[in-house]
Amino acid sequence: MKVLRKALENCYETLELSSKAKTFRELTLNFELIHNHFKWFYLTIFPLMGHKQQILKATYPSQLMNKAIAVLGG
Repeated sequence: MKVLRKALENCYETLELSSKAKTFRELTLNFELIHNHFKWFYLTIFPLMGHKQQILKATYPSQLMNKAIAVLGG
């Protein structure tokens, strides 16, 4: 996973990221991870447990994570 995060950096020999850019990269990757977990839990596990009306609860936190990724990722 760490190799994939630095794939673009490895393409360019002279590219040096600032600590702020690395922080933004890590934040967006973690926001995406949270976003995927909300969707996986509410759209995969909840229906199996019989909580089909609870599925819409996944939309709000997923939407927040999408917005955060959009703001930080540009």
